[in-house]
Amino acid sequence: MRGKPLIVDVATPQLPVVAEGLPENCPAAIAMNAIAGLRSRKRGAALEQAIREAVFAELAEQGYTGLTIDAVAARAKTGKASIYRRWPNKQDLVLDAFLARLDAESERGTFDNLPESVTTRAALIALGRRIVEFVDAAGEAMRAISCEANRDAKAAGAMKERMHEPTHRAVVALLERGVRRSEVSADVDLDLVAQVLPAMLTHQMLLVGRRVTGADITRIVDGVLIPSLQAKPAAAKTASKPALKATEQPVDKALAKR
Repeated sequence: MRGKPLIVDVATPQLPVVAEGLPENCPAAIAMNAIAGLRSRKRGAALEQAIREAVFAELAEQGYTGLTIDAVAARAKTGKASIYRRWPNKQDLVLDAFLARLDAESERGTFDNLPESVTTRAALIALGRRIVEFVDAAGEAMRAISCEANRDAKAAGAMKERMHEPTHRAVVALLERGVRRSEVSADVDLDLVAQVLPAMLTHQMLLVGRRVTGADITRIVDGVLIPSLQAKPAAAKTASKPALKATEQPVDKALAKR
């Protein structure tokens, strides 16, 4: 047995070929099988999905700063070369993983054809829950890409085109549906109000680091959005802006004197 070599084909992901007569439970065989087990048996889309899932797992444990290609490769059970062939750097890898997660989210369905029985309030609460669920799953990636977007036009463009604009359009569409149902006042600035729900939720989750519950979403909808969507009293529509009293000063000037 001493003169028989151990043969391992490192070019393929198959299990090693153990020399004849070598027990499968001996240390050498166990080590060889362990090494082979680390090699990926996935190809194409399956391998890319495994890599993306590894990215999110590493982000959850290490954060963006601590994420490394080595760790992603090890978790995905593939080699670094397989990653670098597809993504030139960590930034592109995280961005692609995030965008793939966005695509998967969009496949869950939209709010375009809601049953007539669904009110605007109920639809907004449901949309808020969808936003929270997504941020819960992709929060670290969102935080990292948002930071990168400040200096990377590619990341900024991707966030705008694939996340911010579609989300905004979805909220506006819900509010326009509310106008048609007479649940939302026709004189409301829908473009402005549509920014409130996503902004408040992502602020709490990504910047404050606070866990948002279903009760929180309902409070935002009932306490902030719904009042903003109601018709203004006729007197309020026609009243001009009150002029400053003689003793009043603009706040910025008052602060400048302190």
